[in-house]
Amino acid sequence: MKAVILAAGKGERLRPLTDTKPKHILPVGGAPLLEWPLRGLVEVGIREALIVTHYMEDQIKAQLGDGSSLGISISYARQDDMKGTANAFAVGEAFVGDDEFIGFYGDGFITVDSFKAVLDAHGTGETTLGVIHVDDPSRLAAVELDGDRVTRLVEKPPKGEAPSNLANTGIYLFTPEIFDHIRDTGLSSRGEYEVTDSIGSLIDSGANVK
Repeated sequence: MKAVILAAGKGERLRPLTDTKPKHILPVGGAPLLEWPLRGLVEVGIREALIVTHYMEDQIKAQLGDGSSLGISISYARQDDMKGTANAFAVGEAFVGDDEFIGFYGDGFITVDSFKAVLDAHGTGETTLGVIHVDDPSRLAAVELDGDRVTRLVEKPPKGEAPSNLANTGIYLFTPEIFDHIRDTGLSSRGEYEVTDSIGSLIDSGANVK
């Protein structure tokens, strides 16, 4: 299994810190932020990762290199068209090939326990989402469940209108089928191609998403 990591964004909300350094390699706990999930991937046996870059990509490449110092093989691909997370994951299609893969946003503090939880819940041929219980999902993507199956994702629901207090963590275990749904994803109200919309299309097709 491989990993696709999204690390193209500017990090506007972290300015001025991100005026001179991409948010994905800002120091956290004594190491660049992206080193934490990369170490976690190694611990769960994933040895190949693609980092999708754009903003100050040379700094990310200089910091992480080929990954050999962390025990993982890192490749890089540029997201030229900065129009959302679905567009970013699409950059990784050739790298992934016909295999299932872990995909996640590279601007969160992700440790090995998060990967273990998703892998433990996953069944072959399924799509699995990491979720977390929050008090207020209005700034996140709220997740609606029927048993352990995801029936709907609601991006940034109005306060009091979320289907649950479970929020999407941005950690996914996808099959290559997701790329068909990414290609069919239209622009959201925010003017972006959102992978949550692609997952919604996957759910509507009858796929098992949990």
